[in-house]
Amino acid sequence: MALAARAGFSHVSDDDYARTVIAQQFAHAPRVDPSGTSWLPLPFWLSGASMMVLGRSLAAARACAWAFGALGSLAPFFALRYLQIATKWAAIAALLSAAAPWSVWLASATVPDGWAAALTAAALLLTASQAPRGLAAAAALVLAGALCRYEVWPACAFVSLVALVRAWSSRTDRAVLVASALIAAIGPASWMLWNAHAHGDPLHFFARVSAFRQASGDAPRTVWARVAQYPAALVTAFPEAALGAALCLVSSDRKRFALPLAGALAIVCFLVWGDLKDGAPTHHPERALGAVAIVATCAGVVVASRAGGALNWLVTGPAVAALVALAVLRFRDPPGAGAAEDRAPQIAVGLSLRSAGSLTVTPCNYEHFALIAALSAPERVSIAPPSRPRVGATCPRVERR
Repeated sequence: MALAARAGFSHVSDDDYARTVIAQQFAHAPRVDPSGTSWLPLPFWLSGASMMVLGRSLAAARACAWAFGALGSLAPFFALRYLQIATKWAAIAALLSAAAPWSVWLASATVPDGWAAALTAAALLLTASQAPRGLAAAAALVLAGALCRYEVWPACAFVSLVALVRAWSSRTDRAVLVASALIAAIGPASWMLWNAHAHGDPLHFFARVSAFRQASGDAPRTVWARVAQYPAALVTAFPEAALGAALCLVSSDRKRFALPLAGALAIVCFLVWGDLKDGAPTHHPERALGAVAIVATCAGVVVASRAGGALNWLVTGPAVAALVALAVLRFRDPPGAGAAEDRAPQIAVGLSLRSAGSLTVTPCNYEHFALIAALSAPERVSIAPPSRPRVGATCPRVERR
């Protein structure tokens, strides 16, 4: 993450700063649904609670993001160790997954995508265990992930289904397995119940996402483009995951990770379906594929390591070399880079106004969230309707009240 910052990465999109502003608002005045939009609440509860202690600065938000990202990246390692994978190979698999550029960027940004993906991947990996406690842990992990990102929801359904199937055939652990199935389903069910209560429609969040996506004009236009977008993004953004999946398919040991890979496939199918229905993320499809990539990469490394002999060394060497290559070569084109995406001027203005009173901000589009995040007190800001000229010296416009 430090390497990514030194290479110039600061944010994925303006969503990063918008989420920071919402967390700052939660720290100032907590409420059940911090965003009041389609964004799920757990990241704001955690970041906002942390800001109550650390302060509401943009630096504090980034420190929290780094801490959550670093802790979350450990989850696949511990899941593999629970599956009794040798420490060396569990570490290589987890490090290779965590070192993928999009994994690093998302773990460094003030969005939950990175650590939610790591928790979800760990949950799917744990479905390879026959122990009821493994499924109980998987259920707890997907519960946390489901309150962060919607692409975790098919993983919730998958973990719940696996638990119910095992409960059907179990005599001694049925209560634990049924409880695991219920826990895995709580996240999606509770959010739909909240939307029914707060908005009169359990699928209000889907309608909101779909409306925004259609208005933005960023969605692929043809059916084929929509079907291909996420599989193509997986191959181009996570080539190590594509290689790992291919190794699993040709290996005689492929049954070991059949369930985790099936759960990962369910996420891809869910995203493709969402793309067809205009319910998928509006930009950067790579953000939603983190869990899929981690599962495929970890499975591929472990399957290859069990081949032994020359193949074992052929995997070890490239794995270490890949880590170096990922750190040095694959961070040259981060999201949020370029003059049009540069938010340093807005951050500078926000920092300069931290001691000012009430303000009115007239945005160009969404760049004003960086300014408000740097200001650290969003309750002092009134946002006027966007003027939508090109971002520049006079846009966003700030007026003292």
